[in-house]
Amino acid sequence: MSRDCFTLTRAGEGRLILTHNGAEHDFVFPNTGNLNDIVLEVLTGKEYPMLQIPGWSPRTIIDIGANVGASAVLFGLVFPEARLLAYE
Repeated sequence: MSRDCFTLTRAGEGRLILTHNGAEHDFVFPNTGNLNDIVLEVLTGKEYPMLQIPGWSPRTIIDIGANVGASAVLFGLVFPEARLLAYE
């Protein structure tokens, strides 16, 4: 998965700035345990590498066990046309 569609900037423990199409978005999450590392791994595509299938795009993505929502943010950016359902 290419992360070319957005950039991440660390803004302190428990906070990242995600820039997409010129707009900055705060991504704030609890600063507990190793959650900072987990969120970074998810948003950089290391935890969930995206399949590269030419001509295919999902219509619906279901994220069960969404935790703080990092994977839902990633899936939403990579597949903006998909319907996204996230449950914790």
